[in-house]
Amino acid sequence: MSVGAEALRELLRQLHAGPAQEAAAARIATALWRRAVAGGDAAAAAEAVGLVEAHVEALFDKLAEIERRGKELLAEADSA
Repeated sequence: MSVGAEALRELLRQLHAGPAQEAAAARIATALWRRAVAGGDAAAAAEAVGLVEAHVEALFDKLAEIERRGKELLAEADSA
């Protein structure tokens, strides 16, 4: 069983371009939320929570897609 190097490179590229970016955006939104809470700005805190939720949801979606593609590559390698 062997998975092609190019396919693995593409999975790594997708991991860096998608989930890593969403995780970074979620961290920034979390920092904004903390700052808003510390400053007593409920409206900004609520907006930041929405951003955190959106980025975490996108993170999980992108990770699930990469997992699906990885399983597909393994299945192709097993059948070859």
